[in-house]
Amino acid sequence: MSRSFGRLRSVPTLLGAILLLSAASAAASPGAPPEPLNQIIIRFHRPPAADLLESLTIRFPQITDWRTFQAPVAALSPLDGAPPHPLACMAVAHVAQTTNERDRTTLITDLTQMPAIRYAEPNGYTHACYEPDDVRYPDQYAPLLMNMELAWEIETGKRSTMLAVADTGINFDHEDFSDRAIWTNYDDPINGLDDDNNGYIDDRYGWDFYYGDNAPVDFNGHGTHAAGIAGARIGNATGIAGMANLTLMPIQILSNAGWGTWDAMTAAIYYAVDNGAHAILIAGGGTDGAAILAEAVQYAAARRVTIIAAAGNDNNPTEFFPAAFDDVIAVSGSTENNQRYEASNFGMWIDVAAPAVDVLSTGIGSTSSYESRTGTSMAAAHVAGLVGLMLTIDKSLTPALVEQYLETSADDLGAQDFDVLFGHGRIDGFRTVTEVLNNMFTALLPSTFTLKKGRIISGDISDLQYNDALPMVLDAGPVSDGLLGGDQSKPIRFRVRGTSPITQPDSYYFVIEAWSDSANVEQRIRLYNFEIGEFQLLKIDTLTKRETQYRAEVSRNGYRFVDPETGWVFVQVDYFLNGAPDAQPWQVSIDRTVWSLK
Repeated sequence: MSRSFGRLRSVPTLLGAILLLSAASAAASPGAPPEPLNQIIIRFHRPPAADLLESLTIRFPQITDWRTFQAPVAALSPLDGAPPHPLACMAVAHVAQTTNERDRTTLITDLTQMPAIRYAEPNGYTHACYEPDDVRYPDQYAPLLMNMELAWEIETGKRSTMLAVADTGINFDHEDFSDRAIWTNYDDPINGLDDDNNGYIDDRYGWDFYYGDNAPVDFNGHGTHAAGIAGARIGNATGIAGMANLTLMPIQILSNAGWGTWDAMTAAIYYAVDNGAHAILIAGGGTDGAAILAEAVQYAAARRVTIIAAAGNDNNPTEFFPAAFDDVIAVSGSTENNQRYEASNFGMWIDVAAPAVDVLSTGIGSTSSYESRTGTSMAAAHVAGLVGLMLTIDKSLTPALVEQYLETSADDLGAQDFDVLFGHGRIDGFRTVTEVLNNMFTALLPSTFTLKKGRIISGDISDLQYNDALPMVLDAGPVSDGLLGGDQSKPIRFRVRGTSPITQPDSYYFVIEAWSDSANVEQRIRLYNFEIGEFQLLKIDTLTKRETQYRAEVSRNGYRFVDPETGWVFVQVDYFLNGAPDAQPWQVSIDRTVWSLK
């Protein structure tokens, strides 16, 4: 028999192009700025002489003072024949102090008409990291401990990534699972039929494998608590912040009292894999690993579905399953002070650790209840949410790579390097997602290289599918009850990064093999120009309905499109729908992209 783990205690109520446009939603401000910043950044075409600045002050009396940027010496005096320094723009930019914010808007418009000025823009305040505006976020210690604010600067998650939560069910109506956090099986409406032919009648919102029905509703609280840690909505000004904004698939494998069976757990794994889950959280288990469960774990691993499981709370080294299986990420518990959670199981089979003590999350008392629990279930839920973040960035990751990145990025606790209490250490969100990004792209040949993995930055995207045999598929939007969701006028956009072995090429071309199921999709290819600091449009094509090669070429001065320090090259490709689509949702398929430089 298997059981859940968690002790209840009530509480009072880059990274290059990818970092150029953070996937995180707008951060909450850490208090009001100190005072209005009535300043304008003015970018001149060349360093302005003193008399030019004086004439501008006379013409525009709203300007009361000037301040120059501290530009690198190399930016001021580049070597003959060398490309401009990446920070050369700072040598020709000044900050103008203005009288008030109202004058500033009009002044910017007037300044941009001046021949000597390239552009003008408001100066503004910045603040540290992504801090969610969730009202109970200040009561959560774990995200800061795991460096999640920096991770959220890069990615907060997407609904296209699905985490199955195999537990006591979920409180579907909780306020922190709004914005379609709970999976809906649109292929099987409630009508007494198995419309999607998956063997389960009316599994509209998942399945209860313990009681054998289509209502995995939580009457225990354990599953809802774990689901909230992993996937409570971030930045919704409500409750807590989960680890990632994911889609949560509710699967019940434990009774209302918290007990379960091996067959229920086994069936749940097959169900999650076959119905599109990218990862599975199992916050329970037992000490005698069933052979039938081992087969299910292998089935998931073979299909690139990562399983994360709790190590158990018995304070002993006995192997606890499914966590102890080789293809499962076993998670032990740590405290707010980076000590071992006293009841956490331990052993050579532990992979990583995560906060397990007094973790605040969602509850079942009402649609707005929150509570703290302790246990390795809570630790596993933290890891599961981070895995969801990793798979949002790169869905091609195998379970082995997911585990590797978690381990190599972890904060080493306890004895140096691996130890039986913390495994490879407590997870670190920022280092982990950075590790994923750094390993997404590979140069294959010295001067010509191919990239098959994309990174979605924006657009109304329902899914990104990739494996070694199939093309990448970018959908325009999800289908909901037969209706196309999202704004079709928004482009599908993806950006990819490669590393060039040649930092100053003269000629440069980029090839993409793509096609669409709709005949009126326009493709626009842009390369990032480091000289002007923005993506430059090189090619516009209309996609065909069969695989076609499209080529954007730079015949000279190709160095402009390579970062002289890192060798990075960035490409942005947008797809626009012109008119009504032939297919809903319309999609674009991409087989590969190729760079060649010389």
